[in-house]
Amino acid sequence: MPTLASLFPRHPRRFGRTLGLVALSALPLLALPTLLTSCSSVQQLAQSSNLMPSARVAGVSLDGFSFDGVDMLFDLAVSGATPAAATLSAVDWQLDFAGTRFLTGSTDQDLVVTSGQETHLQIPATIGFSELFNTVTNLASADELPYRFKADLGIDVPVLGRVSLPVSKTGALPAVHTPKISLDALDMRNLSFRGADLALRLNVDNPNAFGLALQSLDYDLGLAGSAVANGTTRTSAEFPSHGTGSIELPLHLDFLSAGRALFSALSGDRIDAKLSGQMDLSSTLPELANLQLPFNTQEQIPILGN
Repeated sequence: MPTLASLFPRHPRRFGRTLGLVALSALPLLALPTLLTSCSSVQQLAQSSNLMPSARVAGVSLDGFSFDGVDMLFDLAVSGATPAAATLSAVDWQLDFAGTRFLTGSTDQDLVVTSGQETHLQIPATIGFSELFNTVTNLASADELPYRFKADLGIDVPVLGRVSLPVSKTGALPAVHTPKISLDALDMRNLSFRGADLALRLNVDNPNAFGLALQSLDYDLGLAGSAVANGTTRTSAEFPSHGTGSIELPLHLDFLSAGRALFSALSGDRIDAKLSGQMDLSSTLPELANLQLPFNTQEQIPILGN
């Protein structure tokens, strides 16, 4: 009957040595979960190794302010942290107003990011006030429009691969609401068979937190269905914040050219009036130095002085 010694006749210690080598070779595999736990992502590895690029919102500029909207430009600055250049490959961004998402966007890039230098990227966003007030209804009568811009920058870092770098910026825009123009009355100063001297009074209701001032007014006026006057006036007028101001538009009508029907209409108590054109305005806000307000209104108004 074979003995244990006969089964292993030579090198009785080699078997134990082999087991020891197998155990030692398995140690890195056993340690792998610990390594993955301590550096669970490339992002954490980059941060812990001081290889992570840095980014910030360097500034926000405003352009094209009007009663319709404004163009915002967010300037992103990125700088590398490694001697080898990194690449800014993609940007995903979102713009919120009063906590409500309003605009989102993404863009593919191929910008080189080097250590010790800032690389700049501009993200444009066009804000339409009508759309904004319809989307975020609690801003429809607000004086300010609080916003938060945030972006995730996808950067390819040597050795580490793609990492994500978040940036954000908060601020507020002045709310710009369209003034309301209404026709008040037609003041008759002088009426004869040949013509009439009169003044059209109109009111401007300013719903904004800043004051407005009239610089010039281009207009076309129709009375009783007939075009009677057009021109430009540089009459000055002030429209205080959250207040109303008035404009008086002096007119002279010649019945020889306007017709007898207009004379008959002006002899009554009320008349149909239509006024269209554009106001050039200035404001008390530096960002809104010049504003254009087109208008078109039609109402039946009283005739005063008859």
